[in-house]
Amino acid sequence: VCTGSCYNGFRFIDGSKELRYSCRSSEGYWKPTGSFPACQPQCNPPCQNGGRCTAPNFCSCTNQYRGGVCQYALAVCAFSKNSLPSSWHCNHNNKGTFCDISCHAPGTPESYIDVQQYICSVDGQWTPPLPPCVQVISLCEDTGNIENGRRFIRSQTFLLGSTVSYECNDGYTMAGNSVLTCQSNRQWSSEKPNCILKPVPIVLDRCPKPNAPKNAILSVIFPDSNPLQNIFNSELPLLQRLYVTLSDNSSEKQKSDLQNLSDGLFMVGTRVQYRCKSRFYKLYGSEYQTCLPTLTWSGYQPACVPECGKSDSPKTPFVVNGDATQIGQWPWMVAIALKGNKGLQLLCGGVLITDTWVLTAAHCVTKKLSNIPMDPRHFSIFVGKYYRKFTQDDEYVQIKAV
Repeated sequence: VCTGSCYNGFRFIDGSKELRYSCRSSEGYWKPTGSFPACQPQCNPPCQNGGRCTAPNFCSCTNQYRGGVCQYALAVCAFSKNSLPSSWHCNHNNKGTFCDISCHAPGTPESYIDVQQYICSVDGQWTPPLPPCVQVISLCEDTGNIENGRRFIRSQTFLLGSTVSYECNDGYTMAGNSVLTCQSNRQWSSEKPNCILKPVPIVLDRCPKPNAPKNAILSVIFPDSNPLQNIFNSELPLLQRLYVTLSDNSSEKQKSDLQNLSDGLFMVGTRVQYRCKSRFYKLYGSEYQTCLPTLTWSGYQPACVPECGKSDSPKTPFVVNGDATQIGQWPWMVAIALKGNKGLQLLCGGVLITDTWVLTAAHCVTKKLSNIPMDPRHFSIFVGKYYRKFTQDDEYVQIKAV
């Protein structure tokens, strides 16, 4: 004899929890059948409205019912959409209905739609209560037309999300946004634009400003009957320092031409002369350049290159026991001064051998009775110095730090 029993919450198909089967040895089979039937889950109370008991005390309801035993009809959470535009997105489960609902005007962009969630319990109660969609006549005020332009609208009422487009007439350019959108705060997305008259381009037959080389001075001669000459200091921006010599009979036209030059343009026929600012520089390239009808400068780009080791002053045959040298005759000679408690003291002489190197005796730059170099910050270099006294330096003396 075999006894079969179901777990708690399950019963055999006849409702019993336990069954006994016996084997008749004389006949060789089990009675009443050859196998035990499957245990079925039990729901108490039983499922209603066609629901199936799929687990102990758990009912699987049809699409039209829900609740613990499928006792609630889904229709209790039914809603009636009114004639105004609205959107409903709902999900249902045994705990209730969850809906995302919005009211919006026709053609409202999705980004402007305000969506709120509403929940309907299984017994038909909405939280919060469902509001009706109320028509809004107009949200934004009429923007109106613009001067020297036109606008494009779809309706005379401006609901949420509606747009207004603007265009300017020929010969005018727009300042501002061409498209305005009505927002939920009843304000337009921006101020309406303005149409501004386009400036008429002025075509001038002029050359761009010439490239002023370093250490050079430019003289500009304009193609006019009266002499008008401008001197530029090329160590500064070309038109930052401008010295003008105007004759008393200079015309207003010449003065206006000078104003045009402030934009860095030069008329066709204008000549530019280049000179190095010191006799210790040599000019390479073109001394004169002319603004050609092709709006380019003639010749080659000039440059002022330092002339080290050369002197254009007259030479005397002797320095020692002979005639005294002249100012500027030996421009590469350098005086080395030391800064001390008593001020500058002339220490030694030297020779400028490159733009940045001075050759001098070793004892001039070391501490007394040693080979330890002194602090370079204590030295001052006087290039082209002629007089020993510091108060007698001429205009060509250059003072440099080490």
